[in-house]
This record gives sequence, structure tokens and C-alpha cells, in this order.
Amino acid sequence: MINKILCIEDNNIMQNIYRRMIDISDFAEEIIIVNNGEEALDYYRNLLNLPENDNRHRFPDVIFLDLNMPVMNGWKFLEEFQALYLHKELKPSIVVISSSVDSEDRKRANKYSVAAFLSKPLTFEILNELKSRLNHR
Repeated sequence: MINKILCIEDNNIMQNIYRRMIDISDFAEEIIIVNNGEEALDYYRNLLNLPENDNRHRFPDVIFLDLNMPVMNGWKFLEEFQALYLHKELKPSIVVISSSVDSEDRKRANKYSVAAFLSKPLTFEILNELKSRLNHR
């Protein structure tokens, strides 16, 4: 099982769906949900400021990322996250979950080392396949 997942999603209904699906499927022990990329970057900043021996210092193993959000969208998050945190040995598997069917979005996501690009809605079958794939990394 994955220890912690960070879900970056602005839609409250989707947040609730992800939370229930992750709980039911035993995908992760803990889920953190934020509303946009800016909140996600703040979350990482806060984790980095915790003492090394603090139990809450565990970084997410997986990030579920929506692309279209207010304040800071998924693309801007990917740019800033890559610039700020990937050199710090933080290697979460980033999974884009989007309503976009544009093949250019899939190509663009590959530039950011995205582990998977999934189309909404997320299903239990897709979630189980993803869990299997991520556990074998």
C-alpha cells in the first residue's frame, strides 16, 4: 500500500469521490487534499520546514493532479514543483487526472516525468491498475 497521496483538485465532488475510492480500494494509508497548485507547493514548503524526526515529515509517494484549476493550474504546479523540489530527492509519482482529451496535453505532461495521464472519471479498475503499476516501480 502507498503511504501518502496528495490530491490536487479544486472540485469538491471529485475530492470526495477520490477520498472514498482511495479508502475503499486501500490505495493509500493517508490522503491529503488541496484545492490548487499553490496550496500544494505550500504543503511541501511546510513539510520541508518540519524537524527531521517529526513523523509528519513523510512526503507523499503519489500526487494526483488536476490540470484545470483556479489560482495555480496543474501546468504551473508541474513547472514550479520540478524547479523547486525534484532536486531535493523528492520523487513522488505524479498522476495527471484530467478531463482533457487533447493529445498535446499528454505530450506536454511527458516533459514533466508524469507517471500516468488518466482521463476522468477515475474508476476502481483504473485505480487498481495504477496501484499495481506504482507498487512495481
